[in-house]
Amino acid sequence: MNRIFKLEIKRAFRNRLFAATLCVAFAICVWHFMENVWIWRMYVYSDTYPLSAYEKWIGADNASVQPLLLYLIMPALCAIPYGRSFYFDVKSGYAAQIISRGKKSDYIRAK
Repeated sequence: MNRIFKLEIKRAFRNRLFAATLCVAFAICVWHFMENVWIWRMYVYSDTYPLSAYEKWIGADNASVQPLLLYLIMPALCAIPYGRSFYFDVKSGYAAQIISRGKKSDYIRAK
């Protein structure tokens, strides 16, 4: 079980699709930062009360499109890379080879 888990973790994080989905999520966060946080930097030098980063972080901002977009596609961003891995494991016969050398429940838990 432990060997299978270590192997699956390595496969999960050394995946190009994982890196691509991470870049998509990061791009949405940068877009939100540039449109909603960075523009408030000029208020530091003015007489008005500036908004803090706590008021404009992506988790608390419900007035812009970026948090909505991020929360809508987050399940897909999480499922796509590893769902693809599971699909190719079954299609190529790799899953059957792993299951023949150990328990099926260990493989499923590691996945």
